[in-house]
Amino acid sequence: MTLANVLTFVYRDGTAITVAPVYAHKIARKGRACAACHGTANAKAVAAGTFVLSTFENGRMKTASGIVPVVDPSAWTVAFLGREGGKWVPLANPKKPIVAFSGFSSPLTKAQLASLATEQK
Repeated sequence: MTLANVLTFVYRDGTAITVAPVYAHKIARKGRACAACHGTANAKAVAAGTFVLSTFENGRMKTASGIVPVVDPSAWTVAFLGREGGKWVPLANPKKPIVAFSGFSSPLTKAQLASLATEQK
């Protein structure tokens, strides 16, 4: 498992999500504790199919933060935006996005997600 960037796209009447690995150049003396990834609200929401990646409220984009396990980004709630009258507006009924995993990345398995959604001791 590694870190990734998630990019969302809108083109004409279609939407897409691309997941690409990121290889951070950060080295720390102490690694993350189990609770940083396992049993988090994000992991539980992804497992339950209720994860919200982004919302658009009061003219501003709000995005999720923290570690997000990636299984099927097309199941996430995403605020896809278009332009109307020179302003960004959320698409009323966006199509289900095409999902691409680039840079030899791949989604987690259901077993890996189940492990992440469970608190570790």
